[in-house]
Amino acid sequence: MEERRPGRSPREWTNGPGKLTKALGVTMNDYGRWITEQPLYIESGYTPEAISTGPRIGIDNSGEARDYPWRFWVTGNRYVSR
Repeated sequence: MEERRPGRSPREWTNGPGKLTKALGVTMNDYGRWITEQPLYIESGYTPEAISTGPRIGIDNSGEARDYPWRFWVTGNRYVSR
């Protein structure tokens, strides 16, 4: 991640969806690819104590969907944008 996000502090590597995909090397070539399709994968073995949810920021004109829990993160994770 550091190689893909040079000159930034570790907190800034992944604190937002665009930053996360860049840090992980996900590109438009991966558009439509299943998250379980190589080279992507989900690693097992980590179970967080708590998951937080929140609305997506910047979609105020989307009717009732603006209040849906679009964002999910491990509670207390310092790398999540606020």
